[in-house]
Amino acid sequence: YDVNCPTRARYKKYELAEIGENMIKQQIVDISSRTKMENNVQKKKSYTYSLQFWHLVTQSDKAAIAYAEKEISKDAAQRARDGLIAYASKESIDQALTRAFERTDSRRLTAWTMTNAAYAQDMLADVVNMAYEIAKFEQFVIICLDIETLRACYALGFDCGAINNEDNTGLRSAVQNTKFIVSHWLTMRNTPFAFFEMDVWFLQSASTLPMVAKLQNMGQNYNESIDMLFAAHQNNPTATNIGFYLVAASKRTQEFFSHCIEESQKHRPRAHDQNIVHNMLSYHRAYRRKSRIPSEKQWKDKPRTPKPENPIEFAFIPPHIGVSSTHPIPTERTVFVHTLGTVPLQAQHGKRIHAKELGIWHGAFLGYYARPWLFRQRYTPTPAFFKHKFLALDGHPLGNAISISEIFGYHNPRHLKARLAFLITIAKATGRILILPKIIADYHLYFTWPFLDLSSLQGLCDFRETNFFSNPKSWLNYTHPFLSIAQVSYTNKAIGIRFPYTQNSPTWYTSPNYMEQSNHWTLFAHLMDSLLSDTQLILLHDGIVSNDFVRIVTNCKSLDQCEKQHSYLTRLTRFIHLHLKFCGETINLDRPAAKTFQGFDCFGSGSPDHADPNSILNEGEG
Repeated sequence: YDVNCPTRARYKKYELAEIGENMIKQQIVDISSRTKMENNVQKKKSYTYSLQFWHLVTQSDKAAIAYAEKEISKDAAQRARDGLIAYASKESIDQALTRAFERTDSRRLTAWTMTNAAYAQDMLADVVNMAYEIAKFEQFVIICLDIETLRACYALGFDCGAINNEDNTGLRSAVQNTKFIVSHWLTMRNTPFAFFEMDVWFLQSASTLPMVAKLQNMGQNYNESIDMLFAAHQNNPTATNIGFYLVAASKRTQEFFSHCIEESQKHRPRAHDQNIVHNMLSYHRAYRRKSRIPSEKQWKDKPRTPKPENPIEFAFIPPHIGVSSTHPIPTERTVFVHTLGTVPLQAQHGKRIHAKELGIWHGAFLGYYARPWLFRQRYTPTPAFFKHKFLALDGHPLGNAISISEIFGYHNPRHLKARLAFLITIAKATGRILILPKIIADYHLYFTWPFLDLSSLQGLCDFRETNFFSNPKSWLNYTHPFLSIAQVSYTNKAIGIRFPYTQNSPTWYTSPNYMEQSNHWTLFAHLMDSLLSDTQLILLHDGIVSNDFVRIVTNCKSLDQCEKQHSYLTRLTRFIHLHLKFCGETINLDRPAAKTFQGFDCFGSGSPDHADPNSILNEGEG
């Protein structure tokens, strides 16, 4: 990864017979490092920082208020206290929205979004940071759809609020009613606004959209002919997408949203809100242009609301400027991307991992990436990023990849599962963030997450998407993606370490009795804890994964039935493997990376290889 150093293609793959004098004999080292790694593997929970925060502040009103007072300010704590009491008292819609937007200037353009815990738990602060730093909105408010999200927002001192409405009996009802109610309320307040959903990612300033720039500058004095600006679908420039829309407050837009509320609550309560808006736009445009209105027989979704007295005029954002699609194609001129799913309001994780692989995930908050570095924009690296330590696979011509098209493990899903389990074991034992490997099968590359259920990694290790390496936001600067890198080869007989910034060949380490695998594992733990503890990225060659290793890890129901010469590492890997879940016995060849979309994600849908993980670590040696 360093253009000034030898490439990995020149990294000599040493055979054990060639090591010779380069091998350094080591005495048995202190086992404290090994004990620490074993304890890491057996921990039941290993939350990321964002989830630790989420569990801390969402457990009660008191916890959220205490966090706001300690970490933000006393004023933030008082706002949290007042807001949470008001929510519990079920204040009116007008009171709730007045509270949410109380710190905004009604004369200026205000951006807002709405969210529930499914989205907010690991991207709430990211979206707020993106709204201000990337989209360049001057005012931003979050409308929360549940008490957990409201607590988290108040704990962080954000401008937020919630409508405690018992009539919103489901997620669709809550989203649909809230979207129309808040939009109508803002037009009644005479506030120009921009709305975007939580799965919309801005790549540059929204002011590059002409209407946004005018509303930012003119506010309530905006008097152009276009009342509303909507996103369209990438494959259809006139198909409305309400993931993003921009509204100039006027009598026309007041009437439009009042009609949407009536249609949604009275005439078509089961209809999708996007369908309601699309038809209402056509309805208003027909009256504005004095076109013939089709009958209900000709137009099955024709709105049943009264004839609009002040029909609106609207326009669509070009589909490659605002990209909304299940298979989005962002370009350098793209302002925002809306990752769509096959089912509205569902599969939040699939949308997130898809956005990450596309490189459009914001990820600046808490150091997910080094910086929100997009196209020609450059920022100072996030301090939290320097605390992260990463692990990736090495030793394959295609880098961080597992191939099932080679002689070793040819078309064998057991090899694939064992190697994934080994990587996750090392990541958990060392407390490192795993960069998911790509999978190579015959003619195509595949992502890991359509095969491995990433929900089973929760509590095991944190991870990053496969394209993390190729995303400029993850790089420290133009030439160095990480502060330090080490290549580590873990074989049956020795452990090789090479620092590519300073070494051309690896140094090999072994224990006096390398056939005693507990000693070998102890040596590995000692090297990781001493020589490699500060290394930001470790590229690991899994030479120890042999056919016997695969058989022991994936096929033995009881480790007492297996050979004990591979004892401890195989037990650890076996322990991890039994907690992993997979979607299918092998990868789905119809889901290559080139065709990836949210629907490929198998989060929460996988099954374990075996039903009962048991207490593998207590069996036999170790």
